[in-house]
Amino acid sequence: MAELLTEALSLTLDPQVWLYVFVGIVLGMFVGAIPGLTATMAVTVLLPIAFYLPPHVGIPFLIAITKGAFYSGSIPAILMSTPGTGAAAATVLDGYPLAKQGKARKALEVSLYGSVVGDIISNIVAIFLASLVASVALKLGPPELVVVMVFGLLLIAFLSGRSFTKGCVAAGLGLLLATIGIDPIHGTSRLTFGWIELSSGIDFIPMVLGLYAVAELLRMGRATTLKPMSSGTSMGERLTRKELVSTLPTMGRATVIGTAVGMLPALNQIVASFLAWSNERRRSSTPEEFGKGSLKGVAATETANNAVNGPSMIPLLSFGIPGDTITAVLLAALLVQGISPGPNIFQEHGPVIYAMFLVFILSSLVLLLVGVVSLKYVAMLSKLPATRMLAAAILFSFVGAYAINYSLFDVVVMMVFGLVGYVFMVLGLPREPLLITFLLAPQIESSLGQALAMDGAMIFVERPVSLGLLGVLVVTLVYLLSRASKIRRMQKAEEDPTLLRK
Repeated sequence: MAELLTEALSLTLDPQVWLYVFVGIVLGMFVGAIPGLTATMAVTVLLPIAFYLPPHVGIPFLIAITKGAFYSGSIPAILMSTPGTGAAAATVLDGYPLAKQGKARKALEVSLYGSVVGDIISNIVAIFLASLVASVALKLGPPELVVVMVFGLLLIAFLSGRSFTKGCVAAGLGLLLATIGIDPIHGTSRLTFGWIELSSGIDFIPMVLGLYAVAELLRMGRATTLKPMSSGTSMGERLTRKELVSTLPTMGRATVIGTAVGMLPALNQIVASFLAWSNERRRSSTPEEFGKGSLKGVAATETANNAVNGPSMIPLLSFGIPGDTITAVLLAALLVQGISPGPNIFQEHGPVIYAMFLVFILSSLVLLLVGVVSLKYVAMLSKLPATRMLAAAILFSFVGAYAINYSLFDVVVMMVFGLVGYVFMVLGLPREPLLITFLLAPQIESSLGQALAMDGAMIFVERPVSLGLLGVLVVTLVYLLSRASKIRRMQKAEEDPTLLRK
């Protein structure tokens, strides 16, 4: 491992890496600070740029965008009670009350320090755990891989929306769309309806641009009302050393929660931040302060949601299972770069993968520097209407969809999925199961075919590891169903964080 890290370190010294990391963080902070624009939308729109960069540059560029967006999403959450990203929803609980008390700067600084601490520590953990998990995954055969991937899909379907049924419907549609094209086993056309353009299947990039960029743009077209910080409220004084030290234990516990959540598919930054906030309130000797303006509450939510990022790469790299939409976009970027996530990834692309992790850690220091210098100016962006960005986002989306294959058909696909994504939002259907199932379906089909060829369907119960994984799957689903009401309450809190105060 030491040799791989040495090679990885040489890749991180490429000046191009730091240029794109800096640009990515600035773009991410710009997007996150404007309510209505999401980290997923930013990564999706800028994804085509990463295709023309080396892997050790392009992937960190996309990660840098998410780092900047997740941090700056706390700015409007604190100043306006309107989270810039979903990950900052729980930050509203204590951030906005602090702003009304004239302590906005203290809350913003705690948010920045918590983001950097959670991100750095969780990435260090991810470096050591990722290769270990991948080595374990090498011992799994096709039957076990099928069970693991189906397990991940069921978790995503259950946890990504307020209804398990709706999640399954979305996942089923993703499986159906993945069958379009040429059957990899028999070589026959499936669901192409005579269209030559569909013979190679639906391209992922136009799909994700439609589902997240175009659909979000359609949603943003509707008038929204924000709750700006009153003009009489000042940013307040800087955070004192004593106040910072008092939040460090909170940041440590929140990092553990965020790291654990990141390693599980479907449990995202939103879940981690609410769990960390609830945990701190339960442990506190003054729980009545939480929800009324607690620096520890802000530290818990912002540290936890940023601690998810690094560990979320573990299931992605080791099994090819993206846990959320952002890691799904990263999966597409890796595949285009010729890097296939799976148990062999550290053997085949070890230096590049470790270089990415090292850049993730060092880019957190860049975020700290940029955040300290630009805090006052980025805060001003929160008053900029998101609708002003519509024209630029639309332009990037159309150019990005066309530039992949230089095909107008891809632009049409993007527009169709834009309407699909908007309808999903209106009907309350989660988009994540559709997207992630679409990506995983080819791997599931391939592994399932190999497993059935080995010994038929009985192979899933004849092999001890496969049978054990099936048992874990059943137990987990039973547990989730028994805790369904609490899980739904936490999901509803994304739109109305005050529910967590009750």
